[in-house]
Amino acid sequence: MKVLYTISVLICSLLVYKFWPKYENNMFPLFTDITTILLFLPSFFILFFSFPSFILLTLSKQLKKAIKISMVLLIYIMVFLFSLNALDFYSIRLRGLISFVTSLPGLLHFILSITYVHSKDIGLPKN
Repeated sequence: MKVLYTISVLICSLLVYKFWPKYENNMFPLFTDITTILLFLPSFFILFFSFPSFILLTLSKQLKKAIKISMVLLIYIMVFLFSLNALDFYSIRLRGLISFVTSLPGLLHFILSITYVHSKDIGLPKN
């Protein structure tokens, strides 16, 4: 699991760094929009939502579930609001829809990570 997480952090960090949207003096804004939607935003959500939330939940065993859920939701809202600025679209509805759809890989990564770590608790076999 540690190796998988290390590889995920490295790949997502590389993608976020490489495809950070730059719209100033850009000759190909459509290409920037496509790479932002397909590569940058999913990696951004995995890197800045999934990893901090996973670390928060695995390290804070003494906190109540309601506090943990509230903290994870707060992290998601902060990352979601920041992701709205990454798009150069004029409609806030379109930016919200794209940010929500591109946050799904981050949510899936987070759910699979938590399920894998707690698989012993719910009776799933660990590899």
